[in-house]
Amino acid sequence: ALPRSQSGSVRSMDNDRLARLLADLEDKCRWLVYEAEPVVDGQVTDWTRRCVRQADHIIVAVNFDSQGRGDVPATRNEQYVEEAAPLYVARELLLLHDGEPTERTERRSLDDWFISAAATADSLRPGVRGFVDYHAKQLFFRDGRRRALRSTRHYLHCRPWARRWHHVRADESRDWARCARLLAGRAIGICFGGGGARGNCHFGVIKALQELDIPIDVVSGTSFGALAGAVYSMSAPEPSSLPGLVKRVMGKQFSTRKMLMDLNFPRTSYFTGAYLNNVLKETFARRRAEDLLVPFACTSTDIVQFEEKMHRECPLWRIVRASMSLVGFVPPLPYQERRAEDGAVNTSLLVDGGYVNQYPIEVLKEHGAGIVICVVACPDYAPVCTDYGDVVRGGLVTLQRTFGCRRRWTGPDPPSQAEIQERLMFLVESMKESHSSRADLTIYPEIAGYGLLDFAKYEEIAAVGYAAALPRLREWLGGDSEVAQQAREVIESAKQEIKPKRSMNEAAIGRGLERMPDGLLVPRSSTDGQGPVGASLPEHETPEVLEPLIRRLAPGSEGAPEALRRACKAGDQPVRPKDFLHVVVGRPDPGWQDIFDGLGIDWGDIDPDMVKSTVVAALESEGALQARPLAEHQCELDRVEIVLISGVVNFYGNLRMAVKIYGNLGVAVSFYGEMPMLASSALGTVNQRSICQPVRPLVAEKKAKFYESTVTKIDKVGKKVFCQTSLGAQYEIPYDKLVVGVGFQPNDFGIKGVKEHALFMKETMDATVFKDHILERLEQASYYHALDGDPTTSSVEEAKIKELLTFVVVGGGPTGVELAGELTDFLHNEGLKLYGHLKQHIQVHMFTYDVLGPFDKEIQEYALKHLVKKQGIKVHLGAFVQSVEANVVHVKSGATNMSIGYGTLVWCAGIKPHDFIKDLGLAMNGKGTQILTDHHLRVVGEEDIYAIGDCSTVDGYWLPQTAQVANQEGQYVAKLLSRDESTTKELKPFVFHSQGMMAYLGGANAVMAQLPGLNKMTGFVAFIGWRFTYWFLQLSM
Repeated sequence: ALPRSQSGSVRSMDNDRLARLLADLEDKCRWLVYEAEPVVDGQVTDWTRRCVRQADHIIVAVNFDSQGRGDVPATRNEQYVEEAAPLYVARELLLLHDGEPTERTERRSLDDWFISAAATADSLRPGVRGFVDYHAKQLFFRDGRRRALRSTRHYLHCRPWARRWHHVRADESRDWARCARLLAGRAIGICFGGGGARGNCHFGVIKALQELDIPIDVVSGTSFGALAGAVYSMSAPEPSSLPGLVKRVMGKQFSTRKMLMDLNFPRTSYFTGAYLNNVLKETFARRRAEDLLVPFACTSTDIVQFEEKMHRECPLWRIVRASMSLVGFVPPLPYQERRAEDGAVNTSLLVDGGYVNQYPIEVLKEHGAGIVICVVACPDYAPVCTDYGDVVRGGLVTLQRTFGCRRRWTGPDPPSQAEIQERLMFLVESMKESHSSRADLTIYPEIAGYGLLDFAKYEEIAAVGYAAALPRLREWLGGDSEVAQQAREVIESAKQEIKPKRSMNEAAIGRGLERMPDGLLVPRSSTDGQGPVGASLPEHETPEVLEPLIRRLAPGSEGAPEALRRACKAGDQPVRPKDFLHVVVGRPDPGWQDIFDGLGIDWGDIDPDMVKSTVVAALESEGALQARPLAEHQCELDRVEIVLISGVVNFYGNLRMAVKIYGNLGVAVSFYGEMPMLASSALGTVNQRSICQPVRPLVAEKKAKFYESTVTKIDKVGKKVFCQTSLGAQYEIPYDKLVVGVGFQPNDFGIKGVKEHALFMKETMDATVFKDHILERLEQASYYHALDGDPTTSSVEEAKIKELLTFVVVGGGPTGVELAGELTDFLHNEGLKLYGHLKQHIQVHMFTYDVLGPFDKEIQEYALKHLVKKQGIKVHLGAFVQSVEANVVHVKSGATNMSIGYGTLVWCAGIKPHDFIKDLGLAMNGKGTQILTDHHLRVVGEEDIYAIGDCSTVDGYWLPQTAQVANQEGQYVAKLLSRDESTTKELKPFVFHSQGMMAYLGGANAVMAQLPGLNKMTGFVAFIGWRFTYWFLQLSM
């Protein structure tokens, strides 16, 4: 879907057709990409709102300025995305580069030197280091003008919503392809395990992957695997530089002599860590993990917080050092991390990541890897002889091994520290799920003959890795498995070059227009609105490859070249854009090639036969593509066996069973779900997506037809349902059987002011509005609380705070009680964490005739006691609302009249059938409020129309207006309609079987009654039953 400012075919397309087009595309395509328009002067276009509303995944593209300094504030576009996009929608950052992401062309300045020097001062004690750091900054950077060159962290700091980020060089096809694979979940990730010097085999595996053109899109590692992965990610912009970088790191910087000079008195570790720090700093310089072109992550173990740390941001040398900090060999690395929620700093000590996760495969899949290759850099450990005695004298064993002294003991040698540490690292891996089952391909180089510290043999070990990987990869790629086939597709797609978009050449377009045959541009007046003679509109859609041409040739669009505007004339009178009727593509004339070249479209991408047979549709007022008038676009629907006009609760039961027999099912509803859980979703206990799901995917799965429209009337004689879309287009659906189940609407009992000032709880949108309203009131109260210190206004502000923080729930049925319980839970728990200073001002009132009327008296008393004493709710029994004003509710309780100021009022006092049923011309009950049905749920006096749910009532059979009844009625009608027509046995009349009642009271407390085999239940046990029931409903939806 293209941006409206650039697409003539979208700009003036009527909203009805656009909505249907997008819905059809979502059904047909696995991926649908929307490109939003920019926010200009704070104005958000309808197209941008649609893009954000429709999105399941949002990508924000930002041009990367590597020469700037300091943080980069979020643009207005990003602010709108952060405000408007739901929390469950993933948002990712795409950083576009002109050069290399980690390139630093500017000479190292004083501030860069200071940062580098401060990082190497490891010998200073923490307090002294902080003292020197502070005073040096005061001395050199007092004016605050010198700051580090801009990097990715300056963008992420102002964009906390960015879950992932991608670096793309604008002119590099490989980067675009890698980004696309990561977003689509088809990337290839590689996981490098630890193993000390034996991890040099990873470089051989990388060489084999490069020879076979297997792209590496994301990398993770642990211990030495973290070093190997970081080296590869750093060399990704120029893959040919990897061998030289490995030689410089392993051949020159790792030295046995230098390691011995770093020996330390083994209070904490055998080595001071300075040598390893310097090696890593010289290798990675000032690079940070978030700046790497290929995403990289590594693990470490936090021995302070007792958890695994996954690192994706930080100076690269520090996180690699943390992941390589083998206990006993180098000291733990101090690490500080600022918490996002309160800004507090967590301090940690990090050691080797192999103690908790030797193969971090999960992070690869989270980052979009669909194929995971794991490289194991440890030998198969043989059983160890353990009968060396209960006492080990390390000095004697060392002398015997060093000088070859005669040994008195002829038994096995005790294990060394390195052997113990190595086995300890793989203990967790052996206890958890094997890496071979988590990865799609595991490579095992034969490195059993090499030691943990054999860094001098890096070339030999790398050759072993290459020799093991190459045949294994070839065998895997040649296999018939689904993963191998996907890998082959990825390799082929990675070889394709993404051509950069060419700019428009108006001169070439002008030449092409001059060479076009007569009749290309036909004004409406010359054909009386019928188009060129002999032209006929195609039945198929406009070919996708021609859409760029149509967009650019639209005379009313912003991108229309001046040459085209000059050509749009009829004699001396200019043809207005809305009079411009048809563009006829008769043959691949030479003029077309000039036009395509000018538009940046390759002629080779277009099939001439397709061009010959295509009549490109009308270009309307603003350059939009519209093949026929709206009247000709009315839905031409086939007859369907069943038309279901449905609410939300009973939909699934109908659809699930009816489609068994009827393959042609029309549905006029957009969402289905479990509305009894609406109160829980309002305040975050349950995610709204868990209780309400779109209908279209389910309908597609059942091979039914779906129309989201409003039913305007029913023709019972002609057996047709007349519908109207939200954009005004009308159509009709012929039917054989009709099921009406439109549900209920809140009942305000005609009380003045309820509709205008109260909040309702009927749809998921109501739940969202309710929570936003509560948070708004809390923020407003916080503002007045800040002013409360002024003695001249304190009394006024205190009264305003009291009013804002008074919450009123009208209705004591299950919905009202559950909402009140959830509300007090939120205010007393999550609310106090953020608004603790407002605690003494919060009040919750409930006005109701009784509490939980459908339950027995004992449960009513239990619920009332809990709401008052435990939840702190002021319950007014026997109270009736007289009227509602903007901030005041007037109530009568017995002979007492009271008026209470409120900030939020929620109406849960009852429901009534939908007004829609009054105009259908169907039989109604005595009150004229519900459709009257017989005991088979067939509308009285109608042969092929059924009614279910709250909109209907069975003649002579009272039923409660609950979700249970609607579900059972829906399943009954579905079963009735699914019967074989040859069956003569009549189905038994509908009978409702109660499955019990339950209600949540707040504070992990609930009540349940009329359960099968159990009379009633209260307290925490009932709460567990209530939670389990609704969790089961979420899983079953």
